[in-house]
Amino acid sequence: MDSLTRQFIKEMERKILTGYWEIGEKIPPLRTLADEFHVSRSVINAGIAELSNDGYLITVPRKHIIVADWKKAGKFAQLNGLIENELCDYGFFDELLEGRKTIEIAVVKRASKFRTEEDLRTLKDIIEKEKRTTLVDERTKLDVEFHQALAVSAHNLLYVVILNSFNSVAFKMTREFYEKGIDAEFVVAMHEKLYQVIKEKNEEEGEKVIKKILDHGEEELKK
Repeated sequence: MDSLTRQFIKEMERKILTGYWEIGEKIPPLRTLADEFHVSRSVINAGIAELSNDGYLITVPRKHIIVADWKKAGKFAQLNGLIENELCDYGFFDELLEGRKTIEIAVVKRASKFRTEEDLRTLKDIIEKEKRTTLVDERTKLDVEFHQALAVSAHNLLYVVILNSFNSVAFKMTREFYEKGIDAEFVVAMHEKLYQVIKEKNEEEGEKVIKKILDHGEEELKK
């Protein structure tokens, strides 16, 4: 996707998420949009197709294009859009963290039953890399990778897809966490403890550890 199309999509996305165009409202004709955004019709067509695919727009053939009810039929695109455009209120942020916790607890409980030796090696390798880095971006990347590896070790495709779709949101939130100067050694220690209980197939203890990790991050982010 070229930069002009990406920019058009982001600006359209913001107009929809902020309510500039309300749910069910017709957007301007494509020719008008091309003039307004100073781009070609090919850029507009590509952008509209992407926005429709992401659940922002509905095309009524040979008639018009309306704003979809993204609040009821939302996808991860809207989740990312709300966060990237800084449109999350406290209630939404709280729901976001609660949803993530529910998924991650399920992941850890299942990983405690079905992890393989290869899964354990992957988790251990990430932890060792975490111990060696002092860079915020690298810590963030490894932290997100650790949680993705947990999902893989649960051997449930749905969990993997959900957390992979959550990547950009997770990276942004995790980076904020480390930028606040949070003790990275605490995080590594908790990752090691979680690795150990999963290795021992201790499902009950695994649930306690992942809750402690997520509660700690939630408290710091809410500050």
